[in-house]
Amino acid sequence: MDPASSPDENGPDTAADPAGPVTTTDADAAPGPDSAGRDLVAAVLYYEGSRALFGAATPAPRLGKYTLERILGAGAFGTVILGRNPDTEGEVAIKVLHSDERHRGAREAQRLQREALALAQLAHPNIVPVYDAGMAGGARYVVMRRVAGATLRAAQQGRPWRDVIDLYVAAARGLAAVHAAGLVHRDFKADNVLVGVDGQVMLADFGLTCLADAADESTDDGGRAASPSALAARLTRTGEAPGTPVYMAPEAIANTGLGRHSDLYSFAASLFEALYGVPPFAGDSLLALYLAATSEPPRARPDGSAVPVWLDAVVRAGLRADPRERPSSVDAMIADLDFRARERSEADAQARRARRKRFMAGLGVAAVCGVTLGAATMRPTDPCADPQTKIAAAWADHRDALAADAETLDEPQGAAIWQRVRALLDRHAADWAATSAAVCRATVHDATQSQELFDARVACLDQRRRVLAALVERLRPVSATSLAQGVQAAARLDPPVTCASVTRTPRPAPAQRQALVAVQELLAQARVRELSGDYPGADAASEAAVRDARVVGFAPALTEALVAHGRTRWLVHAGAAAQEALAEALDLAEENALDELGADASSLLTKVAALELHDAVRGEEWARQSRRKLTRIAAEPWRQSELLSNRGLLAFHVAGDLDLAAALHREALAARERLPGEVRLLVADSHQNLGNVLAARGALTDALAHYGESQRLNREVLGEAHPRIFDDVYNRAAALYEAGDYAQAEAVAEAALAGYLRANDAGGGDVADAHILLATILETRRQLAAALAHARLAAGILASDPEASPGKRAIAVERVGSLEREGGDLDAARRTYDQALALLGDDRNFAGERASILINRASSSADLQRFADAHRDCDLALAIADAAGPALARYRASALRARGRTFMWEERPGLARAAFEAALASLMNVQDPPMRAEVKYLLARTLIETDGDRQRAVALARESLEFYQSTGHDVFIHEILSWLAIHQPRTGTSQ
Repeated sequence: MDPASSPDENGPDTAADPAGPVTTTDADAAPGPDSAGRDLVAAVLYYEGSRALFGAATPAPRLGKYTLERILGAGAFGTVILGRNPDTEGEVAIKVLHSDERHRGAREAQRLQREALALAQLAHPNIVPVYDAGMAGGARYVVMRRVAGATLRAAQQGRPWRDVIDLYVAAARGLAAVHAAGLVHRDFKADNVLVGVDGQVMLADFGLTCLADAADESTDDGGRAASPSALAARLTRTGEAPGTPVYMAPEAIANTGLGRHSDLYSFAASLFEALYGVPPFAGDSLLALYLAATSEPPRARPDGSAVPVWLDAVVRAGLRADPRERPSSVDAMIADLDFRARERSEADAQARRARRKRFMAGLGVAAVCGVTLGAATMRPTDPCADPQTKIAAAWADHRDALAADAETLDEPQGAAIWQRVRALLDRHAADWAATSAAVCRATVHDATQSQELFDARVACLDQRRRVLAALVERLRPVSATSLAQGVQAAARLDPPVTCASVTRTPRPAPAQRQALVAVQELLAQARVRELSGDYPGADAASEAAVRDARVVGFAPALTEALVAHGRTRWLVHAGAAAQEALAEALDLAEENALDELGADASSLLTKVAALELHDAVRGEEWARQSRRKLTRIAAEPWRQSELLSNRGLLAFHVAGDLDLAAALHREALAARERLPGEVRLLVADSHQNLGNVLAARGALTDALAHYGESQRLNREVLGEAHPRIFDDVYNRAAALYEAGDYAQAEAVAEAALAGYLRANDAGGGDVADAHILLATILETRRQLAAALAHARLAAGILASDPEASPGKRAIAVERVGSLEREGGDLDAARRTYDQALALLGDDRNFAGERASILINRASSSADLQRFADAHRDCDLALAIADAAGPALARYRASALRARGRTFMWEERPGLARAAFEAALASLMNVQDPPMRAEVKYLLARTLIETDGDRQRAVALARESLEFYQSTGHDVFIHEILSWLAIHQPRTGTSQ
C-alpha cells in the first residue's frame, strides 16, 4: 500500500450501497464479473491520463457513490485508489481487491459480508479506521481513512532497536484488537502498517482479513502438517497462498490451520527483519520457505549486534514452527516486548551494577575482616526486605495511642466505629507494603522494571503514604465525629495496588524536588478532607496546591493539582470553575504526554457535564477523550469503572437515555465488583446510581432492591449509625414518591429524617434534604400546614450552613413560596420567589433551580392576574429548559403548564389547549405522575372549551382521576368527578 493512501481522521462515512454501480467515462471500460477489480483500475488509469491531456472537465469514474481520482499503490491482491466521499467531500483510500476463482460462490459471498461487518466495528488508535466495505459492479472494496505519513518499513529505517520496538509494540496493539474482534489479518508486514506524520502507528490493509472461524475453516488437512510432496502438489495447483510468503507462518503456507497464531508468526518475522535487516528464513519459493521454517532455526543473531539477547529470544519464540510453542497471544508477546528499549536496557544495566556492587562489597569485607568469602559477607541488607517499616510512621506507630483515645469516648458508637477504622487502615497499610515490595523486587531482584518506572511507582506509593498519614492526623482529637468522617475516608482511600501500573513521568530538576514535596503534602490534605466530606476545606487545600505548583513550574505536579482542584470545585458546586481547572489540566496532560492524568481530567469533566453543566455535547466529547486515553495506556480497571459510572450519570441526568444509563451503571457495577482491595462503598455507589435510573423508569421493585443492597454494603463498612446509611433510606423514599406511593414515601422519608437527626453531627444538608422531601410529599397529599413547616425548617438550616450551595438554599426557599401560594398567600409567595432568585445571583450553574423558581413565580403572577409578568417568566424558563435539552425536559413541561394556566386565567382556551398539548408531549420520557395527571385534566377542560374531541377529553379526565384516586388526593378527586358529571356522555345518548 502506498503510504500516502493511508486514510485520515475519525468517524465512519455513510455506507455505500453494496449493490451500487461502478460507472466509468466509457461504457466499454465497465468491469466485467471476472475481472472487476483490474478493469476498474484500468478505468482509473485511463481517467488519470485523460485528465492530464484534456483537463478537469473529464468525468471521473465511480465505485458506488465514491469518486475515484488516482492510483496510490498496488499489490498482489489489490490496488489502492485515492477516492472522495460525496457525503463529506473528504478524501478516502479505497482498496479494490482483484477477483479470482477463490472468491466465488454463495458461501464465500456470505462470508465476505460477515467480514465486512466485523471490519466496520474495529475502532482502535492503532488501526486505520475502515469506513465502508462491500461489492459494487463485481468489485470487492474496502474504504479507509487516508493518513499522511509513511509505511512502517520506511519509518523503521535507520532507527535504533529501541525505537523499532516502540513502533512494533504499537502495531501489535492494533493486531491484538483485530484478534479481539474475532478476526485474523493474514497479511501482517511492515508495508501494511502506517506511521502518520504525528507518529501514530496504525495497522492497515485488511484486504485478506477474515473471521477467525473462517480462518479455521480454511484448513483442508484437519490441522495436520503437510508433507513436502503434498505441499508441492497443492502449491502447484493453486499457484500462490494468501499473504506475503516471506512473512507467512508454515501453517499459512500449507493451509493447515490458519489462525491468530499465524498473525503472531508474521509479526515476529517482520520484527526480525526490522532488527537485523534480513528475514528470518531464506527461500526463493513457497516450498523452500516452508521447508526452512519447519526444519531450520531462524538466521543467527549477528555478532556484535546491539539487539539484546532477551529481545532476540522473544522474537524467536514467535517464529517457532509449531503454533502451540509460540506465545499464547499477541497480548502475551506485547507483555514480553513492552519493556521498551530504555526501560529494559536500564533495568539490565542497573542489575549488573547492583550485582557488581554487592560482589565488591563482599570482597572488601572479607579482606578487612580476614574471613573466608562466604554467604554472610556476600549478602548485604535487602532493600525490599521489610516494607512494613516504611508505612509504620504513617499508621502503625499511631495505632495504639488512637485506640486508647477511642476507649475513653462517652459516645456508645465510638468504640465500634474505631474498630472499623482500624480494620480498614490495617488492610490499607498491608496492601501498601505488599505493593511496595513487589515494585522494589521488579527492579532490584528481577530486573524486569526500569529505574525510571521504579521511580514513578515509588513516587505514587509515597503519595499514598502521605494521604494515609494525613488521615491519621485528621482523626485527632479522637471523637465520634472524627471517627465517623475517618471511617468513610478510610474506606475510600486510593488503593496502593494501582501504583504498580503507573507509567513513566518526567523527572523534576533537583532544585524543584523540595518544593514539590510541599505541593504533594497539600494534595494529601485536600484528598483526606475530600474523602472525609469537608469539601470547602478540600477546595482550599487544592487551590493552594495549584498556586504553589505554578511557582515550582513542574508540569506533572501542576496537572495533578489542577485535577484535584477541578474535583473539589465540582464538590462545592462551582461547575464553571471546575471545568476551567480540568480543561487546563487536560491541555497540560496533552502537551506533556501525561495520559493517566489526562484520562482522569476528561473523566471528571464528563461527571461535571452531567451534574453541574448539564451539557450533553461536551460531556460526550470528554467521555470519548477519556476512553481513547484509557485504551492507549491499557488503564487499570479502577479508572475504567469510574468512566463507566460517569458516562452513566451523563446519560441519565443530561441525555435522558434511561436504557443507556442503566446499561452503563450495570457495567460499572460489574467492573467494581471485580476490583481488588476495599471497594464496597464504590459498589454501593453503583447500586445507588442504578436504583435511581430504575426508579425513573418506573421499575420500583428493582430500584428498591438496589437501594437495599447499597444500604447493606454501607452498613457493613460504616456501621448502623453513619449518616451515609440514611442516604439509601432517603433515596428509597424519593423512589416511592416518584412511583406515586405517597403514604409509604412519607413513612420512609420520616425514617430518613430521624436517622439524620440521630447521627452525631450529621450535617445540615442531610437534614434539610429530608425536610424538603417531606414537604414535597405532604404538599402532594394536601397536608399544606405540615409541608410548610418542613420547608421553613429546611430553609432555616441551609441559611446557616456554610457548606450549602446557593442552588440548594434557593430550592428550600422556593418550597416555602410554593406552599405559601398553595395556602392562598399569593403576595407572600411572590416575595419568597424573589428571594430565592436573589440567592442564585448570576451563577449559571443552577439552570434547573432558576427555571423552577421562575415557573412558580409565573404561576403566582397569573393568580394575581399579572399576566405580562407571568408570560415573561414562562419565556425565561422555557429558554433555560430548551438550552439544556432532555436534562430539563421536566422543567419545559412545567413551564408550558404554567403558560397554559395563565392563558386559562386570560380566558384564551385555544392558546391554553396548545400549551397543555405541548406540555403533555414534553412529559413523554419524564417520570412525573403528578404533573402528568394535572396536565391531562387541564387539557381535558380546554378541549371541551374549544369544541375539541369530547371523547378524548373524557378519557384524559378519567386517567387523571384514576391517578388521584390511587394517591388519595381528595381535592382533585372531587373537582374531576364534578367535571365528569357534566361532560362525560350518558348511556343511550348520541355523541
